Amino acid sequence: MDRPRPILAMTICFMIFLVWMIYQQRQAEEAERDRRARLAQQQREAPRRDDRDDGRIEERADTGAPDRPVPEVARPERADRSERFESDLLDVTLVSRRGGGVGESRLPEFMSSEDRKKTLVLLPDIEEERPTLSLAIDRIGPSLDDMSETRVKLDAESWEMDVDRAAGLVTFTNSLNELGGTENGIEIVRRVGFLSESRHLEVAVTFTNRSEVRRAFEYVIWGPTGVRTEQRLRGPGSDIQAGAGTLIEGIPTVEGLRVAGSIDPEDTRLPGARPAFVFLQNNYFTAILVAVDEHAPPADLRPSYDIAASAAAYAQPFEDPRSLQKVLDEEFGGKPFDQLHPDQRQEARDEAVTTARTNLHVRDVVLEPGSSVTHSYILFLGPRRNRDLAAYERLNLEETNDYGMWSAIVALFMGVLEVFHLVTRSWGLAIMCLTLVVRLALHPINRRQQAGMMRYQKKIQKIQPQINELKEQYKDDRLKMNQELQKLFKENDVNPAQMMGGCLMILLQFPIWIALIGTLQYSLDLRQAEFLWWIDDLSQPDRLFTFDHDIWFLPNDLNLLPLLYVALMLVQQKLQPKPTDPQALQQQRTMSIMMIAFGFIFYGFASGLLVYFITSAVFGLIESKMIRARLAREEEAATGTGPANGGDGPSPDGGRSSSGPLYGSSRAVTRRKKKPKKQKWPGM
Repeated sequence: MDRPRPILAMTICFMIFLVWMIYQQRQAEEAERDRRARLAQQQREAPRRDDRDDGRIEERADTGAPDRPVPEVARPERADRSERFESDLLDVTLVSRRGGGVGESRLPEFMSSEDRKKTLVLLPDIEEERPTLSLAIDRIGPSLDDMSETRVKLDAESWEMDVDRAAGLVTFTNSLNELGGTENGIEIVRRVGFLSESRHLEVAVTFTNRSEVRRAFEYVIWGPTGVRTEQRLRGPGSDIQAGAGTLIEGIPTVEGLRVAGSIDPEDTRLPGARPAFVFLQNNYFTAILVAVDEHAPPADLRPSYDIAASAAAYAQPFEDPRSLQKVLDEEFGGKPFDQLHPDQRQEARDEAVTTARTNLHVRDVVLEPGSSVTHSYILFLGPRRNRDLAAYERLNLEETNDYGMWSAIVALFMGVLEVFHLVTRSWGLAIMCLTLVVRLALHPINRRQQAGMMRYQKKIQKIQPQINELKEQYKDDRLKMNQELQKLFKENDVNPAQMMGGCLMILLQFPIWIALIGTLQYSLDLRQAEFLWWIDDLSQPDRLFTFDHDIWFLPNDLNLLPLLYVALMLVQQKLQPKPTDPQALQQQRTMSIMMIAFGFIFYGFASGLLVYFITSAVFGLIESKMIRARLAREEEAATGTGPANGGDGPSPDGGRSSSGPLYGSSRAVTRRKKKPKKQKWPGM
């Protein structure tokens, strides 16, 4: 007959889950291909652009002022210096080259995902790039309406660098004497303070007009640059995101995140007209440059309205040099990039991980003769944990933690896992406890659905002979056969929709699965969390063994948990009563095949997710057995079946016939007969 088949509905549920899993990766890959294609086309058609366009604001107001030639200026040469500051929370190296700033930053609390003997590098030292916190002047002139295109590349030269280790203070100094047209110009002093018990650096930039005329200018301060990827499941680099916190009613709000690999080089401006901060992050760690009020004490940091009201934020993608070199070594025999054919260069770029450089562009700075202005910033370097970001309450840095459409559930799961971890002291056991909570929450629905499925099977067994007769009688008239079958089902109160219970449970758990995947993807506590004797990272596949070559079309790792999950699900299928209905039997066989398919799909998933699946399957076996036993007792109590009450008792085939207990249980519940009360005769 033509009626919705439960297996079709379950297949649709499975396909929805599968499509959702690959949607984000495909979307990122397509955006990356488009970006690479546009970039390659631009490189073929246009000459090489000057680095003055690296993420800076490009729109210029037409003031009607005549263009002024850029003066040829001989800048002084200074020796490059570096100074390292260390604490339990931060390990920062400040350098004087290329505008001066943060050359490299490490987080001593955390180990590298590639080599656990080394501390994590959040901002790498890339010689070709400007250091974080370096500075440049874009335009300068006597007024806001008369600023020439004159620009000195302060971020391309070394600055004077004075170090006061006792105070944890580094002072960078430079000047624009030659641009002022007088003996003295604008003096720039940038102080970077290292706080031993904090996750941030304090930055104060002071501009002083030493000339005798008014000066108006714009400047760029470079934000986090070159954050490395922590993603190894959905493709390296897919987790590197840039964004800005826009002031909305005085509160910084992130209006949108942009994956580094999907940023168009011709559209590098981040969303928001009044950004208070700009950030670059991966799944677990973030670096945030925030403009703060210079008059606020450190304990009362708040976003600066004066700076942010006239700022724009930018992020420009580029290939991670270390990743690019790895591609050159593996794919091109270590051949230098500039010696490759243009097509090979594009291929190398496509294979390399894309990261980004960010900046804040500050406009409309006006200084009268002899006056000065100080703009203050902080540079946060640390994990994306809300408890660390919440320490900067007025800055609303938690806005950077956007987990997508399931953010609320992901945040809830993170909190629940932390509570269970406090009790169990194991993140693996915490995941198992979370699984138990989910199963208990869904137990009433699961019980009702299983009861419906079992009653459906019972009724089908009773009318199976009549079904066979109708199929034989109307085998040449399918429409008439369906009509008679529907009439038969209605007379015997048989509802095929009761077989949809399994699909309903999948649909109910679908948001939980997605949220758990997000939890494993973003929870720093699960990163490098060990469990059992071979799992050393619950956020990655368990990797029991690693081979020299790939295994067929699978990775070169032997992941044990997916195999255990498939075996457990097949055992669960075998323990189910064998249905007598051919259609139900075919559905059971199809489900076995689907379980094997799930094994291939989940083979590269995080081990923490497989711990959830396996624990859920074990609890499901126990729960199913308890539900069957309870419903069997309720059925016997309602119908009075059982040997003690004159019922038929268990059938010889193990309780699967229509005359036996309802749910195939071979154990009948016997009830003792009450003994009649003895009558008391008078006088006794």
